[in-house]
Amino acid sequence: MSLRKRQDFQGEGYEGELKIRETERLSERPFGTHTKRGRFILDIDKVPFFNIPDLTGFNLKPYVSHATGKIDPAFKEPRQVKLTPKLHEKIAELIANAPKEAISVKQEAGKPKVK
Repeated sequence: MSLRKRQDFQGEGYEGELKIRETERLSERPFGTHTKRGRFILDIDKVPFFNIPDLTGFNLKPYVSHATGKIDPAFKEPRQVKLTPKLHEKIAELIANAPKEAISVKQEAGKPKVK
């Protein structure tokens, strides 16, 4: 919006302020403001930056239909983790080497706290 147009709108009072806001909102440069001298200052926080991953070779679609049926809980299997002796040793080593602030013990109802 030009400075002259802005000054004309400001002369109209509150109605003019509404017109200024609407014009700025719908302008081709919504990512900054104009100074009193008519210069444009870009506000980098208003510029959208999209982090788009490379999806070449990705077979799944990004949309799940609302018509997808619910899975019957009787057919679900609980998650099972196979603790091999090697994995058990690795977990014990990570716990032994971790700083004390990083480890928090979650106590389940009815079970004593393990030290």
